[in-house]
Amino acid sequence: SGGEVVRLAATDGCAIGAHSVHHLALSHQGFDTRQREILESKTALERLLERRVDAFAYPYGDVCDGA
Repeated sequence: SGGEVVRLAATDGCAIGAHSVHHLALSHQGFDTRQREILESKTALERLLERRVDAFAYPYGDVCDGA
C-alpha cells in the first residue's frame, strides 16, 4: 500500500525506485507504451513520496533500448 511505501522510503539505507504501472515486459511493447509505463510509474511514486525518484527497475529484468 502507499503507506507501506512511504514508511519503507523513510528507512535508512532503503532506496525506492519506479517499476512500471502494469508490470509489462517492456521489450515486447511499443515505444509509446514503454514511455507511458515508465513515466506514469515515476510520477505516481514521486507524488506519493513528495520527492524526486531517479531509480527504475525493469519488470522481469527485461531491459530494452530506447525506453
